[in-house]
Amino acid sequence: MKKFLLFGFSLALGLAAYAQNPYAYDLNAQGLTEGKVAEGATEVVLSYTLNAPATAATVKIYNGEVVELTVEGETTAGVHEVSIPVSSLTADVTYTWGVDVEGAPVNGPVVFDKVIKVYSPAGLVVNNNPLSETFGRIYLSESYVEAASLADEKYISSPGVNNGNGVGIYIYDPQLNPVANARGSYGFNAGIGNTEWRPHHLAISDDGERVFIGNRRVVGCPVYELNVNNPDQITPLFDGTANTETGAVTNGDVTVCKGACFAIAAKGSGDDLKLAVMSYPAGTIASPANVSLDEYNLGSAATWNQAPSRNLPGITGKYAISTANSTILYDRNGGMWYAQYRYTGDTSYPSIVHMGANGESDKIWTDEMRIFRGGMAYINDKQMIMDILDGTFGVYDLSTDAAGLPQLTQAYTFNTSAIVRGSLQYAADVAGNIYTCDNGRENFTGYQLPRENNNYETPARQEYAFLIPSTTGVQNMASKAVSSVKYVNINGQQSDQPFDGVNVVITNYTDGSQKVTKIVK
Repeated sequence: MKKFLLFGFSLALGLAAYAQNPYAYDLNAQGLTEGKVAEGATEVVLSYTLNAPATAATVKIYNGEVVELTVEGETTAGVHEVSIPVSSLTADVTYTWGVDVEGAPVNGPVVFDKVIKVYSPAGLVVNNNPLSETFGRIYLSESYVEAASLADEKYISSPGVNNGNGVGIYIYDPQLNPVANARGSYGFNAGIGNTEWRPHHLAISDDGERVFIGNRRVVGCPVYELNVNNPDQITPLFDGTANTETGAVTNGDVTVCKGACFAIAAKGSGDDLKLAVMSYPAGTIASPANVSLDEYNLGSAATWNQAPSRNLPGITGKYAISTANSTILYDRNGGMWYAQYRYTGDTSYPSIVHMGANGESDKIWTDEMRIFRGGMAYINDKQMIMDILDGTFGVYDLSTDAAGLPQLTQAYTFNTSAIVRGSLQYAADVAGNIYTCDNGRENFTGYQLPRENNNYETPARQEYAFLIPSTTGVQNMASKAVSSVKYVNINGQQSDQPFDGVNVVITNYTDGSQKVTKIVK
C-alpha cells in the first residue's frame, strides 16, 4: 500500500451546523468519460464535502479490496478537492474510492449550533444510504400553520424572509442548509393547500430512494410519496375512493386503508419494500378499538389499490390510545416497535410494545417506562433513543434476554428542556447524530452523541469509479495543459516517478503557473 499526503484547496458553502459528528458526502470525481480519466490527464481530481469539522479526512483509493493509495484531505466543514498524480496509480485498473472521516472524541451529548424554528414539526427521516445521490439529506414535515405563524418570519414555513411555503416537506443537507424547490423557495407541497393535508410522520426506504408521508387529515390521501429526485412531485399512494369524513380509502368492497395515518414505517427497498401504516377513522373517539396497523408489500409499485398484505394483531384493536403522539418502526429482526405518549403506562395502554415477526405482541413496557412525545428511534444496531420525561432524552442499550425477547437497558439520559421537550419523531444519521423536532418548543435541531469510534467511511458511488488508460499523457483534466511533473526527494534528486518516502511534487503548466504538493510514498 502507498500512502500519499496531498493537500488540496477547500471551499466552504453555506452555513455549517457544527457540534456534529463529521462524515463525508457528495463525493465526486471530475472529468470522467464512461468511467475513464481523460487521455493525456496527469491528475485525477476527487472532491467531497464534510458536514462538520473533523480531525482527519482520508481519501482511500481501492484496487479491488486492497487500499492502494491514501490521500490526506482538508478537515474543515465544506467542499474539498484532492489531486492525485496519474503516475502514482496503475494504468488500465478500475479504482474505487471512499473518504474515511474521523471526529474528535465526544464525552457527552452536544446540541447542534444551528436550531431552526418550525411552527408545528412532526416527522423526520434521514437518507443513510451512501450510494444514493441524495445521501445525507434530512426530510422534515411542517404539519400545520396559522395566519399568525405565516406572518412570523422566524418560522421556516413563513413566506417572508425565509421564503417558505407553509405546510409541506422541508429538506436539508447534512450541514442543515435548506434545499430549494424548483421555484427557488423552500418547502415542497406539490400545490397541496395548507388546509388540504397534515403531513405527520415520515418513512424512508433502506436505499433512500422513496420517502412516504403520513397524512393525519381526513381530506386527501392517508399516505403520499415524495419523489426524492424531484421533490416538487408528491403523489397519493393509495388508489381508490376517499371518505372525507374518516379518511378511509376503499376500492369497491375492499378497504385499502382504514383512515387517517398517524404513524408510518418502511423496511427494505426495490421489490422487497414493505410499508407499515397505523391508521384510524378520523372523527372517532381515541380508542384502541378504532386503530389498525397494516403492512403493505409495496415493492416497486407506485400506487396501491388492494387490501393490506397483512394486518398486525399485536396493536390492531388494542393498546394504542395516543394517536397524535405515537411511533412505529421496524426492528432489525423482522419485528416491530410501537411507542406512545404515556406519563405512566399500564397493561391496557403501555408505553412501548414490541411485536415479533408474526405481528403478535411479545413484550410490553408499562409503568417502568415513560414516553413523553411518543418518539423512539434506532441510533445504531445496539442503541435506541426515546424521550422519557418532559425535556429528558434517554439512550438505551439494546440486547435480548434468554427467551430471545428485546431488552432495553438505560445507558444514559440528558436534559434537552432548553431546546426541545420531546420529539414526535427522531432520525439518526450514519455518524451517530440524532435529529429531533418538537412542536412544543417549535424547534428542529440535532444532538451530537458519543460514539465508541467516531469515524465513518463514505464510499463513492459506482459512477465515480475510474480507470486510467495506458495512453495518458500530459493534459490535465480541467483542460489546463501540463508541461511537466517532477518528483523531488529529501536529497534534492529529481525523477518523473515518485521516490520512496517524502516527495515534493512540482507540476508546471504551459501558462507558466506551477503547483507544489507534498506526498509520502
